[in-house]
Amino acid sequence: MTLPLHTIALGILLAIGLTVTPKAEAADATVINIVPDDKGDLVFDKPDVKIEAGTSVQWVPAEGGRKHHLVSDEGSEIKLNTGPFNVTAKESKTQEFPNEGRLSYQCLIHETMVGTIEVKKASE
Repeated sequence: MTLPLHTIALGILLAIGLTVTPKAEAADATVINIVPDDKGDLVFDKPDVKIEAGTSVQWVPAEGGRKHHLVSDEGSEIKLNTGPFNVTAKESKTQEFPNEGRLSYQCLIHETMVGTIEVKKASE
């Protein structure tokens, strides 16, 4: 019996202690975890973040099975509308921010999930 080359390669990697993981998000992504607060309401663990233009924010839920829909507040310089999404603990939602500006945003489903993102000029 002959095994496919990719099966053999995976076996070798595992034998020497290396693991294969799903493609990671961009290294420049700022991670914001969606977690329950002490009352059990969902909140962002970093409600106010500053990032550089051209980088991303990745929202990662602590628990799965809940729907979210992140939108910018009226008057925000940067617009955001993720549309409804249902994530699991192993999935996330990522948004790139190519331009400078300020974003105040919230989850339409969970009123306790509010935050701001300030996008500064990228350093050279």
